[in-house]
Amino acid sequence: MMILRLSISGLTAVQVAISLLVIVSGQVAVAGLLRTQRSGPWIAIFLATTIATSVTGFLFHSKAIGAPLTTETLVVPLPGLIWLLIRPNH
Repeated sequence: MMILRLSISGLTAVQVAISLLVIVSGQVAVAGLLRTQRSGPWIAIFLATTIATSVTGFLFHSKAIGAPLTTETLVVPLPGLIWLLIRPNH
């Protein structure tokens, strides 16, 4: 089975790579926040990669609508809403 011209293992590798970026950018962003420094670019990278991880999760085939799909549907908009709330006023 191919999804976006990727095999399941290829899509899994892409999602894992994005997830690793989420972890690294999240750690850098939190470290900046703990030092009371504005970590705008790192927060933006964290939120964007979080959204990318969630969206790629929808690409995996599921025959049933269960708790994981329902939770994913509810969680996907949260990073975007957070970015709208914390972005600098321009």
